[in-house]
Amino acid sequence: MIGLSFLASRSMIDKAMGDLMRSQMSANLSDAEKKILDSLNNQLQTSEKSSSKKCPECHNHFHILHIKNVEIDCCKQCESLWFDPRELQMVMNTTDDITKDFLHAGKSKYNCPTCQAKLHKRSCLFPERLVVDICPENHGVYFEKNELEQIFKVTK
Repeated sequence: MIGLSFLASRSMIDKAMGDLMRSQMSANLSDAEKKILDSLNNQLQTSEKSSSKKCPECHNHFHILHIKNVEIDCCKQCESLWFDPRELQMVMNTTDDITKDFLHAGKSKYNCPTCQAKLHKRSCLFPERLVVDICPENHGVYFEKNELEQIFKVTK
């Protein structure tokens, strides 16, 4: 009985820590960035339109969401995101590929949802460590849950 109550308490602590981290991350975001994240979250709850691509992490079909008239692939299960070429630049309102300056950090554990090639890890160390997964054939970039929030912080 003691073990079960500990697990419930641990679960509540983990949820509270996740909520705290999200609120701290959100505090550093612009209103436009918060609006994008809120829109994604709201769309994810109601999305019915499936993509032909599958999530590299959990292998469920992505759902199609919209940011600034750009179709983004998002997994309802793990809340990861796939950005096809130039989609991230359009969302971030930049002409530059923001991940080009990231350091090569080896092969990812994930495969590209477009060509099935092993994704490559790219790492940014400042202002915080962030690793994203990029297709070696330039089919796109994969963000695990909450990494889009981190990319907003990195690009400030």
